[in-house]
Amino acid sequence: MFGVAAVVFAALGWPLGAVVAGTIFGINLLVTCRWFGINHNDAFSAMRIEGCKQFLRIRILDDLIHVYPIAIDKVPSRHGWIGNPDYPARKAAPVFKPAQPLQWKLIEGPIVIRAKKAPTTAKASLATPSPPRAQPKA
Repeated sequence: MFGVAAVVFAALGWPLGAVVAGTIFGINLLVTCRWFGINHNDAFSAMRIEGCKQFLRIRILDDLIHVYPIAIDKVPSRHGWIGNPDYPARKAAPVFKPAQPLQWKLIEGPIVIRAKKAPTTAKASLATPSPPRAQPKA
């Protein structure tokens, strides 16, 4: 009899628990975003808005790091891409390209980070030893 109860619990309890937990979490995001002004990042990351994408472009040069936050407000849909005629001849070219040029913008100016007394990228592997590896426990 215990085996049947476990199967019924697994068959009904897990899906029901997932729905209840998801609903509670969604209500939490709604309340905290709308009335308390917090958790916006959590709420909007779950939305997966198809037409709006942001990413970071990072350039490392010697002891400087430049971070460029870039946004594309209108991303082409699935049918907005065409085959790239340059692809077979140039292997570095993308296979697909947008039918209309992408309109990108900087979200804000570049963020510059300067390392203090850090080895340059050309000499980093020689100047910085690798961390010791963990030994397996016997």
